[in-house]
Amino acid sequence: MTTRLLPFLALSAALALSASAASAPTSIGGRVHYNRFVDDVDTDDIDQDAFSYVIALRNNASALLGFELDVELQPEELTGRDEMTYIPQAYLFLGKVIYAGAGIGIGYFDGDFAEDPNYYLRAGLDLEALPGLFLDISARYIIQDIDEAGDEIEENIDGDTITLGANLRFSI
Repeated sequence: MTTRLLPFLALSAALALSASAASAPTSIGGRVHYNRFVDDVDTDDIDQDAFSYVIALRNNASALLGFELDVELQPEELTGRDEMTYIPQAYLFLGKVIYAGAGIGIGYFDGDFAEDPNYYLRAGLDLEALPGLFLDISARYIIQDIDEAGDEIEENIDGDTITLGANLRFSI
């Protein structure tokens, strides 16, 4: 039960810290991730590599500290489920232009949240391409267990994933 509460606590903490930095630059945008499983996936229900999509809200509280709240949309071919999977996530970053950070998220599918959260390590380059327009190129390592994918998948699959992403955000 505590592992199900952990993502919500992380999201709450990120929201509270973001609210305290309300005067800091905030931006909203979208990201596309190319996902590739670390291990071979030996099933026709899941693609070895596929794209996912993210809606992101980022707040740079200082030159060294940033927060981000995301919702990732994973299509069926990435998860092996019969519907889209939604994954709310919260990140804490060190650095502004060149950054690294960690995050936590939890999948929502079949009308319920997953039993275990996902953990993220992310590093990237966040450039202001034009005034108020940011281009963020990042790599992410996801630590996840996808044994809840359904009856189609007989065994527990190591779902650790490496992603490359491009994010376009606008200041708000």
